[in-house]
Amino acid sequence: MEHPGGLSKWKYQVKSGFLSGINYVTILAPANSEESITQLFDAALQSKPKCHYKIVSVSHVHTTTGMIMPIWSIALLAHQHGALLVVNGAQSTGSVIGLNLATSGADMYSISGHKGLLGPTGSGGLNEMAKHGQQLAFHTQK
Repeated sequence: MEHPGGLSKWKYQVKSGFLSGINYVTILAPANSEESITQLFDAALQSKPKCHYKIVSVSHVHTTTGMIMPIWSIALLAHQHGALLVVNGAQSTGSVIGLNLATSGADMYSISGHKGLLGPTGSGGLNEMAKHGQQLAFHTQK
């Protein structure tokens, strides 16, 4: 489950030849449980040989339903298949959802500054976890 704005960027990467394709995981809202969500991701990852997928991208909180994704469980699956987990935290940042990035399992976590943080439009950040060189980058569009 990815925000339409994020999904368009992944589609562009396929069109430009950087990625070979996208496999979608459709989750009907509301999901029955975290386990049912995890099973859907597992089935999608199992559909191809291990290490076929390089990136698993998911919105932490779905923009229209408010459904919270089990980031840690999805991270375990992604890593078992040799993929990085990239989490779109635009809808969760600044909310009441507690998150410890260090223990979340996510390899990258992006935020939007103008939503929950009430920052200027066009601002945001990307945290790349320590195992990849712990970098935190912020961007503000002028």
